[in-house]
Amino acid sequence: MGLKTYDEAVNWLEKAIADDPGFGTTLQALAAAYQLAGMPEKAAESMRVYLHQTPDYSLSVYENTSPFVDPELRRVAGQAMVAAGLPMG
Repeated sequence: MGLKTYDEAVNWLEKAIADDPGFGTTLQALAAAYQLAGMPEKAAESMRVYLHQTPDYSLSVYENTSPFVDPELRRVAGQAMVAAGLPMG
């Protein structure tokens, strides 16, 4: 997200999720990457899978736990996940 190479991020994240389909952090990142790469349907599906596993997760939880130090990166990723279906919370 920081380099804005979203298609490349999608490619790597799809490989990662194929190796471990239930890994939540990868699902979050994949939903954001899909959204930022212009694939909102795939973003929404990834977020649905993630929220099925972690139903109490929300934007406010993300903002309080995100490892991203750069506030702009955190903001962009958060907005992309909300657009993909993450509740504001």
